[in-house]
Amino acid sequence: MHHLTINDVLQALFQHISSTLALQITDPQHADYGGIIYPEWGLASPSHGSTAPFIVGCGFLYLDHAGPRRHHTLELDPADLLCRATRAADYMLHFRFASGTGLRLRQVIDKPA
Repeated sequence: MHHLTINDVLQALFQHISSTLALQITDPQHADYGGIIYPEWGLASPSHGSTAPFIVGCGFLYLDHAGPRRHHTLELDPADLLCRATRAADYMLHFRFASGTGLRLRQVIDKPA
């Protein structure tokens, strides 16, 4: 019986993030710059199926790389990984639906504590 290890999880996450990098919109002139294209739709989406999990996955890989006990050898440049995640987060903050409404993330972030 095979036991799931942190190395197994990080390897699967690395594979997923590596393949997702090709789906990120990298043209700064594009309205959805930084977003991840949802393959089934062919459009960038801030949803739980594309951009949001990309940000989380990049964060987990970056933290593992930066930690004192690395569980996985990161074959991606950590600075580039962080930059890509930041672009995706910026996309989510500025996303607008066709109606002109956004995700309301900015209201939550800017709301005083």
